[in-house]
Amino acid sequence: MKQLITVILLAFSSTLYAQSINRNWKSDLDTSLKEFMQCDDSENEAQCHKYTGASLKQVYKVNDFYASDKGRYMLVTEIYDFLQNSSQWTLLGRGYDQEALNSAQQHANANKAVVAVMKGKEYGHMVLILPGEVENSGSWNLQVPNSASFFTHQKEKSYINKKLSYAFTNSDQGHVLLYGRKY
Repeated sequence: MKQLITVILLAFSSTLYAQSINRNWKSDLDTSLKEFMQCDDSENEAQCHKYTGASLKQVYKVNDFYASDKGRYMLVTEIYDFLQNSSQWTLLGRGYDQEALNSAQQHANANKAVVAVMKGKEYGHMVLILPGEVENSGSWNLQVPNSASFFTHQKEKSYINKKLSYAFTNSDQGHVLLYGRKY
């Protein structure tokens, strides 16, 4: 009897910590993209930036990019620094590394959160890797994962369900870091 209770408790506890994905992530991201396109951050710079960090929670149910001490979602440069110093996230590789790109797509397909991030001179950019398939990118000459991006400085470029190479140029590959969340 004691063994049965132990097995049940172990099964229950592993379920608690297993990663799951929002079953409605596609429609939720579509709604967020529409809201983002109408967002005006003239009064509050962080207003439109929240969609980038919130997308992680919408898809993967992980709220790591919410800065409770600031009462808002992190800006991309803050996310970049957070990822480099977090024990919950691991560097999978750079954008020019086919194994890292494959690993990113495999993580996403296993319902594990994955992001691609680049820190720029003025501001950075973060892209959420989504479940899907790797596809050939003519500009990168690699197979790249499916993704979603909220371009805060070029809203018209924002998208859901496009290749990662749509968010970054060929010359950005070496600066793009792929991170997967540990579970």
